[in-house]
Amino acid sequence: MMRRLFLTLCLLTLPASVSAQTPKLGELRVVAIRFNWQNDLRTPPSVSSGQTALAATDRLFREASGGKMWLTYAILGPVTLPMDRVSCNPFVWANAAVTALGSSVPAHDRLMFAFPVVSECKWNGLAAGSTWINGTWSVHTTAHELGHNLTLGHAASLPCRTTTSGALSCVTSTYGSTVDVMNASGVGHFNAISKRRLGWLTDAEMPLITTTGTYRLGPFETGGDPTLPRAIRIGTGAAERTVEVRTHQTAFTTPVGVTLHKALSVQMDTDHVTTTFRAMLPVGVDYREPGWTLRVRRVGVWGADVSVMFNGDPLPADLYPPDSPVSPPCTTSTQIIDASEAVWRVNGNWNITRNGVSMTRSSSTVYKALMWTGDTLYANSQRGWQRYIPTGTTAATRWTVPTTTAPTCKG
Repeated sequence: MMRRLFLTLCLLTLPASVSAQTPKLGELRVVAIRFNWQNDLRTPPSVSSGQTALAATDRLFREASGGKMWLTYAILGPVTLPMDRVSCNPFVWANAAVTALGSSVPAHDRLMFAFPVVSECKWNGLAAGSTWINGTWSVHTTAHELGHNLTLGHAASLPCRTTTSGALSCVTSTYGSTVDVMNASGVGHFNAISKRRLGWLTDAEMPLITTTGTYRLGPFETGGDPTLPRAIRIGTGAAERTVEVRTHQTAFTTPVGVTLHKALSVQMDTDHVTTTFRAMLPVGVDYREPGWTLRVRRVGVWGADVSVMFNGDPLPADLYPPDSPVSPPCTTSTQIIDASEAVWRVNGNWNITRNGVSMTRSSSTVYKALMWTGDTLYANSQRGWQRYIPTGTTAATRWTVPTTTAPTCKG
């Protein structure tokens, strides 16, 4: 699949006839115009595919902004432009399409132009005041290019590794984010830095952390305890990092876990040892930058607990005793509920840790719910509720399954 052009081209200024000022909050009015050419009468992308993509983008923007922005849209055409198609000339085509429709173009904040695929245009979508769709409407292309219209750049990543000399070597991957729709292909919320830029998150919802302690974050996407921060910030200026937890409390799937970003929406690599980019920081593993260290204590659909240590401070106290779990109702389905300690994928398997005791199960096991009672783990998988009890000291015998009795649900 061809990638989009780089940001320097995506944000070119359009001629005045096809440009409009976009509000950052409230209604975003999009008018999409389908067209072809007098020497190329292939059918433009369909109305139904455009409606599907724009409706999904509306849902994404409503959810990601907490209701602060939504889309309304109309799809016009097809219009046959009174010109031959020669090479790739999207600005000329856009002006011709607007001229052909004249006063029938409704009031709008953004124009979108959809046309049959043109191989000379080396992009799937383009944003430059308005938006162009080259051949195929999709929620990713639509949301990504409208994100550019809203002043956002690409969601990059920063893979790093430690060289043999001990130095840190990092190279930016322009579309490398694993969680943000401004990446190469996924559909996820804009990251915390972008949401703050758009006014979708306030500083109060992503407070600056300056003292050592353990902090509880709510789900970054939606849901959870509304009194919890959606993200936290560590450092200021160029050294600012944001920490957020993706929990799948959303219709738009991204990896689950705690991730960090720096300025310009760059997702940080949480593993500086191997050459593999690790987007999510595993539970119990430290992430270090000059002057501070971050450790994830636990992750669940309710959010995450993270400890921040400044200037070599020791690991701070946890937020609650391990035997006082926070547990959503057992009826929750298709989500991973970590009621007390760590639930994490390790080498493709589930690794569950309780008071330093671990249980590993094949990744083919799909847990619908997890909760702790004392030193007993209850797990609801395809086989119903199972009770796991630590019975020994070796990895192979630490847990047994003596019964399928369901626990008493909490929350």
